[in-house]
Amino acid sequence: MEMIKLPSGTEVPKVLYVATMQTLRSLCEKKVMVFCDLVMMCRDQSYEAFGDNAIDLKKVNVLESNGRPHKSIRQIVEAVVKGNGLNMHIKPLGV
Repeated sequence: MEMIKLPSGTEVPKVLYVATMQTLRSLCEKKVMVFCDLVMMCRDQSYEAFGDNAIDLKKVNVLESNGRPHKSIRQIVEAVVKGNGLNMHIKPLGV
């Protein structure tokens, strides 16, 4: 299985990286507040999604059954999303 090395040194499957990037781009373009909630959930383990945003995140399969992002997804999000609040943007890795 082909792996991608994140800036933290952690390796994740390339297929997971690509799928996560597609999901992030889609959320960023179509559902900005859901995107922001995902990023905040990845950055802060105590953060809770606003309103029905957790439902949207479950629909795109980025949350586990416990309602939290999987460790690998969290690591990818932390590696590629820069900025804070509505100034967050995606900066893909050079893969």
